[in-house]
Amino acid sequence: MFGHRSPGLPGRLVAPLLAALLLWGAAAQAAITDGEVRIAVLTDVDGPYSASAGQGSLIAVELAAEDFNDTVAGADIQVRMADHDNDPKVAAKQAKALHAEGVDMIVGMPSSAAALAVQRTLRGTPVVLIHNGAGTTLLTGKECSRTSVHWQYNTAALAAGVGRAVAKDQGGGRWHVMTLDHPFGKGIVDGLRETIEPMGGKVVGVTLHPFNQMRFLPLLRKALEDKPDVLALGNAGSGLVAAIRQSKELPMSMSHTQLVSVMTLLQDIRSVGLYAAAGLQFVVPYYWDATPASRAFSERFRKRDGTVPSSAQISNYVATLHYLKAVAASGQDRGAAVVDTMKQLPINDGITQNGFIRKDGRMVHDMSFMEVKSPEDSKYPMDYFHLIRRLDGKSIFPPPEAHPCPLTQ
Repeated sequence: MFGHRSPGLPGRLVAPLLAALLLWGAAAQAAITDGEVRIAVLTDVDGPYSASAGQGSLIAVELAAEDFNDTVAGADIQVRMADHDNDPKVAAKQAKALHAEGVDMIVGMPSSAAALAVQRTLRGTPVVLIHNGAGTTLLTGKECSRTSVHWQYNTAALAAGVGRAVAKDQGGGRWHVMTLDHPFGKGIVDGLRETIEPMGGKVVGVTLHPFNQMRFLPLLRKALEDKPDVLALGNAGSGLVAAIRQSKELPMSMSHTQLVSVMTLLQDIRSVGLYAAAGLQFVVPYYWDATPASRAFSERFRKRDGTVPSSAQISNYVATLHYLKAVAASGQDRGAAVVDTMKQLPINDGITQNGFIRKDGRMVHDMSFMEVKSPEDSKYPMDYFHLIRRLDGKSIFPPPEAHPCPLTQ
């Protein structure tokens, strides 16, 4: 159940909105359902995504609420967390329960299968969904919803970003893709093919593996028989950690192959260690050390969690912040009205670069092509990534017509 939380510190990022909040007064409060703005963080609490999402996602959302002094449009903001266990059936059950409790917005939902289950379950309800961690393009394609937003990334953008950046440096190249055997992984394969083939690259092999795969050495040996210039990993969490570590057991075989990861989080690299991960290339939506605003948020987060936030946790923060700005501006906390306001408002948080939300619910923004530093190049704690170059969001997120949303036709 939702309980009252103690007021937080005044937010520095939303000061211009405070005057606007006062203008809404009783009229705005009357439009807030149940007199409270209820937010649920639906995440992986203790599974493979727990380090990169999990409890840290709850902290991130609470910090966004604190930027509003835990009050918006004259109503208290209440935050709780639920576990989807990376299981679509559990995710659907949790979605129904949260809807019954009067939740206005659900954020998080790492795992494409879980996110799709939630979106299908709550279709037609006024609950706002903000997906942070699911990669499937279906969320803004044929499974799109009037009340959902897909933040951070999708498989097409990650694949296009990695594919374009690495193929440019490799002159196209021969690629082997090792990825999850579900919509996230299959989307990566399709996205890489679409990106690298016009640049002279070719996918010469694909290895699909189950979500719980942990023994990668035989798969890696088999993949290297294709003599790829690039070995692209399309998994995440504990599976990605295992694959990177085990690739280091094949130093001679990997000597002429660039290892890339389509999705890499800070906590993954911390688990692997810089010695094993050094030189890995990837695209990241958010990085704690990227801007003054991201560093300021990360310091607040560190005081709660003991470490800096992952891209997914930063994403949950800025997405919730934008939702609350839309609640303040619209006086609505659920339904299409507040989502439409989210699409109209500029995303101006000092962390997201060149961000905006399209009609289909896709949040487009610039991302960064990174490389993991060597231990010698890392100068302070969690100084893990070296920026190779920025990637323009409009060029890497596919246009709406690539994955049409029936609601925008």
